Amino acid sequence: MADLPEGGPTGPRGVPRRHPECIADVDALLTKNRIFIERTMGAGPITAKDAIALGFTGPCLRAAGVPSTAEGRAYLVYDRFDFDIRSGRRRQCDRYMVRMEEMRQSLRIIEQA
Repeated sequence: MADLPEGGPTGPRGVPRRHPECIADVDALLTKNRIFIERTMGAGPITAKDAIALGFTGPCLRAAGVPSTAEGRAYLVYDRFDFDIRSGRRRQCDRYMVRMEEMRQSLRIIEQA
């Protein structure tokens, strides 16, 4: 939507190549971690109806099971890229899982740009 700050990375090649590795590290550390799962099990469940009524947007709305694509309408260029939009499946940690997938999809978009 706006240019990057002066002195920041320029274009897709400015994105550090370690990002996929860092995402994989976080995924390996948390996704199947028994302690993480036990501590988050049942924490903050929300239905799609309640998420809409409360004004949720973005990943939190999608985690509630609403396949929101508001970002595509807002910036009008997402239709030029191949990427997937994940929504929740009413399982534990859906907000976490949606955000993990969105990091991967963001890298897909950057590579295509």
